[in-house]
Amino acid sequence: MSRSVFNRFTAVLALIALMAFVPLTSQAQLRVDISGTGAQQFPVAIADFSGDPAGRLIAEVIRADLTRSGQLRRSTPLAHN
Repeated sequence: MSRSVFNRFTAVLALIALMAFVPLTSQAQLRVDISGTGAQQFPVAIADFSGDPAGRLIAEVIRADLTRSGQLRRSTPLAHN
């Protein structure tokens, strides 16, 4: 029995020694290019959809998508009457 315990201990010790050679850090690169779309943004106004309570939520999703495109600037619908 003591020989079995010794073999297990030796195996665990060998595994720990092998793990010492495995790098624990990872490397990654991220590059983000932002080029001049902010100066050419066009104002856009999206009114809430009427007739359905979910219309306001749908309009918010559309507004957020268009704003994230970087090509359009959000404007209020009342400013364009």
